[in-house]
Amino acid sequence: MKLRFNFLALNTFQRLIGASAFVNLLDEAMPSIELRETEDLKQFAENEGWDYSDYQDECDVLSKKFRYWMPRFAAYSCAILLYSIVETQLQAYAEQVGRQHNSVFQVQDMRGCGVKQTTLYLNRVAGIDVAQDPSWKHIDNLRQLRNLIVHWGGRPSKSKEHQNLIERLSNAYPGYISMPDDYWPPHNQVWVSMRLCSQFATEIEAFFKRLFHAAGFSEKGAEYVP
Repeated sequence: MKLRFNFLALNTFQRLIGASAFVNLLDEAMPSIELRETEDLKQFAENEGWDYSDYQDECDVLSKKFRYWMPRFAAYSCAILLYSIVETQLQAYAEQVGRQHNSVFQVQDMRGCGVKQTTLYLNRVAGIDVAQDPSWKHIDNLRQLRNLIVHWGGRPSKSKEHQNLIERLSNAYPGYISMPDDYWPPHNQVWVSMRLCSQFATEIEAFFKRLFHAAGFSEKGAEYVP
């Protein structure tokens, strides 16, 4: 018996484990940090003999920090991280599939860029259509959300395209993504639940497991073989 390593699977699923742990850490840590800072502010105000109005002003600043900005930045960071894993690992997978099929073409030879190139390559070289995977619709939603974050700072414009996107995502993940009531600058950034980030991570993991199986690759990082 020999121990055989599948470094692509090892790298892919370890990245996803790390990303999921990061999402959970942020989700669990923010309420605890908010409580601690709230208590610290209250104690400091009492020790310094602040007027109530001054104390309330600082409470408002703290509230915006933990109820508006931090939840958004945390979720935005996780969405960007998760999609970057999809991009890098899907390309690495495609390259391995290409070697398996002795393809004379490279991923970069396909038209388009990024994931579009990779999915086209997989279809042409191995007949693997990732769009048929049940998790692909979630990954594509993550892509569009990521683009809104990266290119628009999470602030959808009044364009029909952006308004339709927000409506569709809100309907697809009710309670997990929405626009705030105060939809005016500067507080007009889409809110994304950390639980939605966890759901995306779960869908991505399931997607790659099926993808490895489709190409006949082991999804295990290491296994014993005769």
